[in-house]
Amino acid sequence: MSRKDKQELEELLKEIENLHLASAKVLAQAGDETGYAYSYFALALMYRGAWKYRQADLYLKKAEEVAKKHQLKQILSGIIEVRKDLKQENVSGEDVDYKDFLGPKK
Repeated sequence: MSRKDKQELEELLKEIENLHLASAKVLAQAGDETGYAYSYFALALMYRGAWKYRQADLYLKKAEEVAKKHQLKQILSGIIEVRKDLKQENVSGEDVDYKDFLGPKK
């Protein structure tokens, strides 16, 4: 990836992060705990997809904090699955299980 592309990607990630944080603030003020937790969870998934695992873990912790406080079991189970995924060493190949962490459970 070229330096210019990396810089553009960083700018886009920061913009998305700012939008999610703004939505989390609004949802928290409105009393929508599930939406509030999902804002952080979505940020974690975004950073996971961008291979920025430290940022992903930071937002997983924030999502987990909110989910535990409000007993949001579906989000907590998603967080557990994403954490397993972050620890996976082999990230490509036919033996890798690509999961949809936001979709319904199967």
